[in-house]
Amino acid sequence: MCTKNPSKLLQSQLELNDLNVCRQDVMTTQDVNAIHKSTVGLASEFRDKVSEIGRALKHLFGLPYIPPSEVLDFFTDDLMTIKPNDDKIDKVFDYIFENYIMPDSRFPPEM
Repeated sequence: MCTKNPSKLLQSQLELNDLNVCRQDVMTTQDVNAIHKSTVGLASEFRDKVSEIGRALKHLFGLPYIPPSEVLDFFTDDLMTIKPNDDKIDKVFDYIFENYIMPDSRFPPEM
């Protein structure tokens, strides 16, 4: 259970109502803002229950809940296979990969 309330931006952007665990330490406000800028126009896709883009975003936002040793394989083997061809989602996936997935990223899965 979370001990702090997530920011309204994070709450509205991610809408992770179905997750029981809170990992606020995963993203900084700067990261949320960068993702927000690159996802403008994707909120409706995220809310759409049958959207391929929404499905890919939901899986992407679940990354903090997998064991760190499995993040790279999950991202490259599973997420990249379901990622639709779309410029906006490409930017989001690239940002997450460069800042959170690569071993030499700012916040690699295992620190």
